[in-house]
Amino acid sequence: MEFRIIDITNREGVQSPGVHLSRLARVMFLLGLDRCGITEAEIGFPVLRHDSSAIHAVLQLVHAGHLRSLVPYGWVRATTEDVERAHEHCPGLKNLSLSVPASDTLIRAKFRGNFSARNVLHRASESVHRARELGYENLTVGLEDASRTPLPRLREFCRELLEAGAHRFRYADTVGLETPFRIRERIAELVGVTGLPFVIHSHNDLGMAVAVSLAGMMGGHDAGVNMYADVTVNGLGERAGNCDLLSLNMAMRYACGVPEGLPRASQAVDLNMAAWLSGYVSLETGIPVPDRYPVTGKANMIHESGIHTDALLKSPETYRPFESRPDVQSPSRNPGANADEIRVGPYSGVKTLLHIYEQLDTRFDDRVQASDVLELVQEATRQSRRPLVKEELIFIAQNAAIARDILFPWDRTETCSPMRSTGQTCLPG
Repeated sequence: MEFRIIDITNREGVQSPGVHLSRLARVMFLLGLDRCGITEAEIGFPVLRHDSSAIHAVLQLVHAGHLRSLVPYGWVRATTEDVERAHEHCPGLKNLSLSVPASDTLIRAKFRGNFSARNVLHRASESVHRARELGYENLTVGLEDASRTPLPRLREFCRELLEAGAHRFRYADTVGLETPFRIRERIAELVGVTGLPFVIHSHNDLGMAVAVSLAGMMGGHDAGVNMYADVTVNGLGERAGNCDLLSLNMAMRYACGVPEGLPRASQAVDLNMAAWLSGYVSLETGIPVPDRYPVTGKANMIHESGIHTDALLKSPETYRPFESRPDVQSPSRNPGANADEIRVGPYSGVKTLLHIYEQLDTRFDDRVQASDVLELVQEATRQSRRPLVKEELIFIAQNAAIARDILFPWDRTETCSPMRSTGQTCLPG
């Protein structure tokens, strides 16, 4: 049982409509996911040229050994045109998520009566065949709006797409109408048809995204296959959002009646690193975590009722759902140790940069190298529209060439010399 972070650009996931996510923040987020224990991330749309530069930077991180366990995926429509364009733009990307509309509602809306469900399935099968021909190693086929699709059609889609070469299927509760009771039975039946793992993709329109994801994973567990859940940090996503990473992980650990394998699988996620990600995403997006949000909300650690507080003083487990909580923390804006906050921004000079990096125990070989890093820091703060946190500053200094590719994707000919560090890591922990 594993977790996937869905798209970190602007379909769903970290970025909600109207929320800006800088190029550097995407990379820092992925580094955090890798440290957190997340196995996969959808990193963008390889069919779009302006997204291919970000995907290129992520593949550089993989090649350089910064991402050791996180497998990057691209998202495309299940058409041969999208598959071929993705391969043309990002030949180094070896994993794809292909999405095919399954319900009558979506097929009618998207194709205006020109395509039947059979036509859609045939086109999707051709796209999977083509992806296999082009050498893609992992293909997840998403059944869009599966919760509003009749089960016989889902079985038909799964059989034919399995024959075409799909490695895994995604059951998408696209508008959040699925129930925990129903999805457990449906997933168990579909796994019986395919024998393949499924990904559960849930939306929170009715407040059941975590419950639906948990029940779907239990259905796959009942059928004897490994399962995956699409999650986002802080539950961000379209409309009411998607399944929240920390909430689902804690449900797998502590909810009543969960099969034995799920709590074991949940231990792979570092809760404190996940809590750092929660704070970082909130800082970058400007969307605060509500006080009464599950797991990470401040109110979860406040007790006032006389009956509760009296019992808690006698025995902490009486009114606490978790034995251990993630260490909720916020990334620090100011790396300096003194009381005066000195920031480096788009208009700062080399002296300010040297002062800030001195607080981070980092030295440069010469002034030319410092000037190179200054240019990168200036551009990063301009794009993010906020002061950089210490983890971002350290990453830029330690990985200047990759940082230049991220921040100046239109100019990949320039390189930056490496710098000398005293052992700081670019993320906490």
